[in-house]
Amino acid sequence: MSEVLSKEPSKSASEAPFFSVQALTKSFQGVPAVQDVWLDIQSGERLSLLGPSGCGKSTTLQLIAGILQPDRGDIFLAGRQLNRVPPERRQMALVLQKGLLFPHLSVGENVAFGLKMRGRVGLSRLNGRPGCSIRCS
Repeated sequence: MSEVLSKEPSKSASEAPFFSVQALTKSFQGVPAVQDVWLDIQSGERLSLLGPSGCGKSTTLQLIAGILQPDRGDIFLAGRQLNRVPPERRQMALVLQKGLLFPHLSVGENVAFGLKMRGRVGLSRLNGRPGCSIRCS
């Protein structure tokens, strides 16, 4: 990861971050993929993770989304620790460059998953709507 992300950020006592990652670390078979990542994001801010292949961007996002569990470190959203919150209850979505979807769901079910979890609309209600191209056979 970038040097900027691996240093503990300075924190303003008056403004707690909306999203925070603290000392996030993950290794695979003893090889570090993400080491001691710190970031604070205020409400309304945007963040991009940029770097070469294999530097830990996707692993960091998978840790944040709850797909992977960190070896060490904490993840907070609006002051709530997410480390033990399952992915489907984190109210966030992750779509990686590769097609790493829920393998037990169809393409349409994967697309509709986020809407369904938010209580919006299920796949059966999406099919047939004008402008909707989700079709399941």
